[in-house]
Amino acid sequence: MIVRSEFRDLETPTGPMRTHAYTPVHPTVAKKYPGLLLYSEIFQQTAPIARLCVQLASHGYVVMSPEIYHEHEPLGTVLGYDDDGKDKGNRYKHATKLSTFDADAKVVVAALRAHPACGGRIRDGGVLYRRTPRRPRRPPAGHPGLRLVLPDRSPYGHPGRGEATRTRWPGSARRRRSWS
Repeated sequence: MIVRSEFRDLETPTGPMRTHAYTPVHPTVAKKYPGLLLYSEIFQQTAPIARLCVQLASHGYVVMSPEIYHEHEPLGTVLGYDDDGKDKGNRYKHATKLSTFDADAKVVVAALRAHPACGGRIRDGGVLYRRTPRRPRRPPAGHPGLRLVLPDRSPYGHPGRGEATRTRWPGSARRRRSWS
């Protein structure tokens, strides 16, 4: 499937937030796709995150991935995969209020709902972004129906079901959680 990528600078209560959008494009038919809000790792929108977004969009999702540290770094900043980048990302993770993450999620969900290719069904998920026990993962205020649902079947095999994964995760690595 053809995937179109772009970025949008969305207004949030703490300033503009660059959000990368990846949209599946059918060559002959205009279709509506479910939306996916994908939180990047602490290094923000790196090349591996962009590739993951393209892969998910190619499976039929409108994917939006915000730069989560927009109040600490200029728009478009990618933290390096080194000790300095790791230290900055972890510092920003703990310095950012949970209410800021919630407000940012509301803005991205609204942008997904307004996206012309999005059919209105929206899910969220994240990559290597862990919160401490004091900062539990929960749906954004006002969006209790959001849940993480990633494709479990792919023409490229079954991600997360190899022998190496089974030793780390008993049973299937695919997890579903609903807050409704």
